[in-house]
Amino acid sequence: MSEQEPGSNDFFETAKRMPCGFGVTTLGASGLFSIRYRTTGMGCAGCFFFCFIVMWTTACIQLAPAIYGAAEVPTETRLAAVAFWIIEIVVICFVCWYFFGVSVFTFESDVLIVERRFVFRLRHWRIRKADIVTVIQEKDGGEDGDSFPSWGLVVMSPARRKVLYRQPFDKSNWLGGVIAFWAGVNFVQATPEE
Repeated sequence: MSEQEPGSNDFFETAKRMPCGFGVTTLGASGLFSIRYRTTGMGCAGCFFFCFIVMWTTACIQLAPAIYGAAEVPTETRLAAVAFWIIEIVVICFVCWYFFGVSVFTFESDVLIVERRFVFRLRHWRIRKADIVTVIQEKDGGEDGDSFPSWGLVVMSPARRKVLYRQPFDKSNWLGGVIAFWAGVNFVQATPEE
């Protein structure tokens, strides 16, 4: 890991290198701004989830007539089928949230507001600028059988807040630099090989 000193990069130079998936909106003449992010660049994970959901749905469709069309099916088998369908719904909801949800980072003069939205607001944090100690990029995927390398972003304050997770390296690296610059704190960067 390497450490970047606060204020070592010009904010506008950092903004020029904004990766795909991010959008910056200024909030009036006050200089406040908001960053919206939607997951991009995770094509392999998307292909995996698509194939998984198609195969799982096919199995559910084939399972229904076999379970509920037969006269004598044990109760345990019927309960297992219901659990199978519930798991499918949970996975579909997760995939939709992961790929179509939006993270919004609103930088006010003294507070960072982090929201994760999908149809409605799912998570919401307010982190006071004065409480932020450092911003850390950490590897959070690609090991122990996980074949999709990914990196997250942690804002260290009195509470450890993981504000971005399981994203390509360049996404958390860019956003970490922006948050650290705004807060005037160090940014501890991971290396892509970690």
